[in-house]
This record gives sequence, structure tokens and C-alpha cells, in this order.
Amino acid sequence: MASKKEERLTNYRSAKGLIDFFNSIFSEIYNELRGSFPGELEFRGFELSPETPEGGEVILYIYRPRKEKERFVKYAIFKTLPYAEEGTVGIIGRKWNDLRPFERVLKENGIDYTYVATNPYNTLGVEELLHLLRWLANPEDKKSLFLLLSSRMFGLTHTEALKVVLTGEFPEELKEFQEICEETRKRIDRELHSVLILHLLTKLNYLDALYLTNFESYHSITEVVNEIYNFEKQEPLSFREIIWYIENMGKNRDYSLTSKVTVKKGYVLTTIHSSKGLEFDSVVVVPWKRSWNYSNFFYTNIGFAAKLYSIENLPEESPYFNMLKELDSYLDYLEEKNLLYVALTRAKKQLIAGVNPEGRKKFKIGSFVFDREKYEQYVDYGKEGKIYSFEEKRNFRQSKLYEADYVKVVRPSSHDESFESERNPYIPSGISPGEYGTIVHALCQAFVNGADREKAVKFALSFSFVPSEELKKRLQEIYSLLEKEYNYLRENSEVEVPFELVKEGKIIRGRIDLVRYLPEGIEIWDFKTGLYSEEKVKIYQEQLRLYREAFKEAGKKVANLKLFFIDENRLVTVEEPACK
Repeated sequence: MASKKEERLTNYRSAKGLIDFFNSIFSEIYNELRGSFPGELEFRGFELSPETPEGGEVILYIYRPRKEKERFVKYAIFKTLPYAEEGTVGIIGRKWNDLRPFERVLKENGIDYTYVATNPYNTLGVEELLHLLRWLANPEDKKSLFLLLSSRMFGLTHTEALKVVLTGEFPEELKEFQEICEETRKRIDRELHSVLILHLLTKLNYLDALYLTNFESYHSITEVVNEIYNFEKQEPLSFREIIWYIENMGKNRDYSLTSKVTVKKGYVLTTIHSSKGLEFDSVVVVPWKRSWNYSNFFYTNIGFAAKLYSIENLPEESPYFNMLKELDSYLDYLEEKNLLYVALTRAKKQLIAGVNPEGRKKFKIGSFVFDREKYEQYVDYGKEGKIYSFEEKRNFRQSKLYEADYVKVVRPSSHDESFESERNPYIPSGISPGEYGTIVHALCQAFVNGADREKAVKFALSFSFVPSEELKKRLQEIYSLLEKEYNYLRENSEVEVPFELVKEGKIIRGRIDLVRYLPEGIEIWDFKTGLYSEEKVKIYQEQLRLYREAFKEAGKKVANLKLFFIDENRLVTVEEPACK
């Protein structure tokens, strides 16, 4: 069966230099590098129009994905700043998780950005949320309970979930979940449902799990809950009306999500499907290949597929799992091609793509391998001097904090602040310990980045679904404390520092609240909003040990480890023996 040929039309958007590059690289991807699948298309080059402008810059920035990803991010932003000042720069990735490093660098440097996303109601995370809400509304809805128990939220096998549904007996490990849901059910139609849902998901630790494992689902759920909150402020809805609203918004193909303020000049973060029909003066392509994850769940491009029997099991041990992996690999390959085609054809004047070295004579864009010699004119080898001026502006200086009105970023606390024998008297009423921790962390981040009192408090309040005067007053008190006793944290410090550690066959990732760069070495701080206790210090020591180990592997000397219990203004230096 012969492959189908598709005639490509004239490209009226891109400059001549970009079109020449597109035609060359697309010809390889679609014709020379394509597999044997008979349905694949052949590519015929774009034709130039009389209006095609001259010029066009293409940069293939070579970096090592594991060690130099952040260097590529900073370089790409540095090179596109002139285009962002005069027009728009599109940063296009396969998934939202790919865009998070760019979001963080833009935010930390006070650079305005917006985002364009597809319908958040039509995602796997919101689908799982609906199973939970339907069962809360009707305890006799056995179908929703079955789908909930066998979803990522709990991960029971079909047999285990069916047994619970038929007998009504929850296993011991799900007793707490049952109690939380029964208590939540009593509060239905008695308070704002958006707040009720948020507190429930926080208690179940579901949002924290999604934040680490599936940011797309996390992002969609927080956006949906936030939109429900805004809707409820205008018009009260019953719990069943909330469910109906979410269901119908998921069916609305015309619905899409954008940030509150559209930046006409600046950066736009978007994905493949969301970027169709758009155009940008400059485009940064983020072709990071999705890593294969052997875990209790088997994630693929078609969503949640199957649950493995244990972490040790590999797909190759089963013909079914092996077939599933092969199918997923092919879908992954098609999505990579789609990313390159869509992203590259959005660019008008400049294109930057991150590529990885493949030996001395080749490089890779995603999984596609090309001869370096053929594209030598476009290659940038990533010398440090290329990004020096951008680094100079960033390092150890107060940076402008981005306005919270541009992008609402919800950061769940990575620390469990809820295991307390008594209520924290410093927490304002109506706020859970987890939400309070997130808000205070945001305030500390703003303070260290140089924000004044008004801007820092405003930024922190944007992380609360129900801001109150009591909360605002508490944040002002904390800001006063930081300003009076910890103003030195604004010098030679960085907040939200990412770390990665490979330990005992596992990859551990996270963020460090604050890192100080001192002559005697690095000082690591961990902010805590719970009450002080020796038991907590012992628990948090283990976390600080991982931070220390990660810096040690990077060749850095760690001088001190600090636990800062903010509410009680208690700074604890972790003893050296505990961290060896």
C-alpha cells in the first residue's frame, strides 16, 4: 500500500530563512526518517509567496538534557527578550509539565507572560474528580464509586474495587478516606462548594500527588475549582448543579482557557493543540521526550491504561503490556512530529529549538536524529558567554516580582503541616493548614525577591481561594517580622530552587525553599508554618539530608541546614551528625 502524499500550501507567515529550514528538516522527518506505517504522510516543501520577507533566524541550541536543561531555558529567554519587547514569543511544548521550567524562570525574573490552554474540564484529572463528586452526591451511585476506587486516586484493581462496591466494606487503608467523605457529605449545600472541594482534595493529598506526577491534571483541577469559586460568588449553585456544570463544560468543544490578562507584547506559554491558528514573532520549541515511568500505574499518551502488579514488573513480562508499550511509543512518535510541525510553522522571524548531542557528528530533536554537519549553520554549542548578561541580571539581586493578576500559580506545600496534636493558633479561621502553608511560602518568596509590603501581600493573597482581612493582617505581621529580623535573606539568596537526586534506583525531585550562597558554603533553609516540636525536627531532618546529598553530588559544599518555624519565629540549625 503506497503512502498518501499531501501537498503543502504556501507559508504566508514565516520569513524565507525559516521556510528553508522547515523544508529541509520536515523532508527528513516525514520522508527519510518516517517508519513503515502505510498511513504516514509524505512532505512536499512550502512554496514562497511574493510577500515572503527576507531574513529569519534559526538556532539549534545543543545541551545535555539531564544536566543543562535550565541553562537552555535561560538561554532561550535571553535570546528572545528583544522579540518579547516588540511583539510576542511563543513557548510551545507537548504538555504543560514541559513548560514549567520556563514559567519559573519568567516568574523569578519579573517577566510578564500569559498562557493559552485547551478545555481544562475535558481532562483525566477532572474526570476522576467527577467520580468523587457524583459518589458524594449519591452514596448509592456504585458505578461512580467503582470508577473512583480503580482510578489513579486510589489504584485498586478492578477485583478489589468491585469487592468494596458489592460488600460496602472498605479496607482498613481506606477507612480514613471513608470518614473524610462522610464528614464532607454533611457539609454539602452549607458552604461554598469550591472551597469544600479544595479542602477535600487537600485532605486526601490528591492535589499534592498530581502536582508531582501529572501536572496537567493538577493544573486543570485547580483552574476548574477556581472558576467554580468565581461562578459561585455571582450565583449560588447546589452541589448537583456544580456536577452538572462541570459535566457540560467538558462537552463544550468551543471552551478554552486563557489567563486573565492577555499580554500583547511578551511571552505566551502554550501546548501543541492550543497553539493552532496562532502566530508569534519568535517561537521556542520544547521537544523534551516523555520519559518512561515504571510505577504502580502505567501512563500513556491515551491516558491511564493499566495498573501493574508491582513496581518491579516490567511491560516486557506480559504480551499485553508489551503491545501497549509499542502502541504508546508509536503515538509518542506521532505526537513528536506534530509538535515540530505545529510549533515551527507558528514562527514569523525567529525559531529556537533545544537539541541534544548524539555523539560527535549528530544531534537529536526529541527522538529524531540528524547529521550535525548538514545543519551546522544553525547550531549553537551553548557557550557560557552566550548567556552571561542574562545570568548577571539574575544572580543575587532583587528581581521584580511578577504581578499576581497575570498568572495565578497554585503551589501546594510540599510539606505536611497538618499532623498536629493541637490547632495552630496563628492560622486565620476558615483556612486549612495546607492552604495556609502555601500562602505563607508565597509571601516569603515575594519578600526574598525584593517585593515591597503591598505587592508581597497581594501576591500571597492570590494563592487563597477565599482571601480575608484576618489573613491579610496575618501576612502583614509575617512581612514585618521578615523585614525586621531577616532582611539579610534578600542578599545572595535564591528561592524555589529545584533539585534532583538519584538514590537507590529512584529519582527524587523537589524544590528547596531557600538557598543562601555564603563564602563558607551553601546554606539551605526550609520554611515551616506548623508549631515547633522535636518530633517534627527529626522528621524534617531526613528531608534536609536529601537536599544536602543533592548539592554534594553537584560538587557544592553545604555549610548549614536551617529549619525556620515562621509562626513562632524559631530558627533551628540542624546538627551536623544528623545530616551525615
